Amino acid sequence: MIALTPLIAPVNGGIQASDERYMNRAPEMSYQTQWVTEMQTGSPVFKRQKFNQRFYFTANNGQDYGVLFIHVAPYSSIDKCAVNASYKTHSTGSCNLELKKKPTDKYGTP
Repeated sequence: MIALTPLIAPVNGGIQASDERYMNRAPEMSYQTQWVTEMQTGSPVFKRQKFNQRFYFTANNGQDYGVLFIHVAPYSSIDKCAVNASYKTHSTGSCNLELKKKPTDKYGTP
């Protein structure tokens, strides 16, 4: 039996799992210092499927907010696991994580 134990611990911040689809506004409270889970390959609840999780996180002692997307494929090959992570942050101190549109000219060109 093989154990896969993802652990995420932001430096000087916190993390919070989420199932929201758009994640444009980070919560101001309820962050944990770390997030951890365990997946056992021999367990009946272990899924031979991909693991996807979304998180809100804070950094810089709560001055920065962001979103983290983690994708884990436990069986990407016979003896390897693949992990992909992407994120977006705003270092303005605001919980608003919406991306601003670039200004365009009268022809729609950025």
